[in-house]
Amino acid sequence: STEYLAARKGDPNEVVAIKVMRKKRIMTPEDVADVRRQVQIMQHLAGHPNVVQLRDVYEDKSSVCLVMEPCAGGELFDRVAELGRFTE
Repeated sequence: STEYLAARKGDPNEVVAIKVMRKKRIMTPEDVADVRRQVQIMQHLAGHPNVVQLRDVYEDKSSVCLVMEPCAGGELFDRVAELGRFTE
């Protein structure tokens, strides 16, 4: 997937993160299930203060786009790999 930062149309002060997943890379039934599960989990946890908020989901013939609140600080995986572990 590829991630972008963008201003929401109609409100240039609202910045969102857009995760674009190309359908040609979502090939197997397991891949489709993983994308659906990701959306369902984010919808289920909506409103939790420690979870990125999913704003919208869009799909066209070539991609699936998740519109989310932006997060600063980079990839969590990179931080865990760098530090070895996190304390609760």
